[in-house]
Amino acid sequence: MSRQRPPNRCPSETITITSKSGKPIHLCIGYDPVDLLRRETWRPLAVFIDGEKEGTGKATDHDDLAIILSRMMQEGIPASALLPSLGEIPVPGAGKEPSSDTGLIVAALAVEEPPPERVACKGAKEYNHT
Repeated sequence: MSRQRPPNRCPSETITITSKSGKPIHLCIGYDPVDLLRRETWRPLAVFIDGEKEGTGKATDHDDLAIILSRMMQEGIPASALLPSLGEIPVPGAGKEPSSDTGLIVAALAVEEPPPERVACKGAKEYNHT
C-alpha cells in the first residue's frame, strides 16, 4: 500500500495520557475523514505529541516518534501492529502494561474500536473532502 497523505484539515481529538514519570503527555490524533464517512471507524493518520519542555531531548524524541508513527499509519500499518514488539511490565492484578512512554503512546493509538463517547460525535459526515 502506498502512503496516504492526510488532508490539510481533518477530524482530530486531543487525549492526555500519563507518562511513566507521572507527567501528562498530550496526543493530538488526526483521523482519516474518508474512512470515517465510509466505515465510521476511527483510523488515525497523524499524531502530534506534546508534554515535555521544548528544546529538551525528550521533546525531540517525541517529535521524531510522532513523525515515525504518522508515516507508518499513512502507509496503512496500524499502531496495534507494533504492540507485540514493545516492552511490557507485569502489573499485579492487572496483567501487563507498556514499559516505556513510547509504548504508552503506541497503546493509545492502537485502540481499534472507538469508545462510546466517540460514537456520538459523527461530525465527519458533514466533512467535505475534495
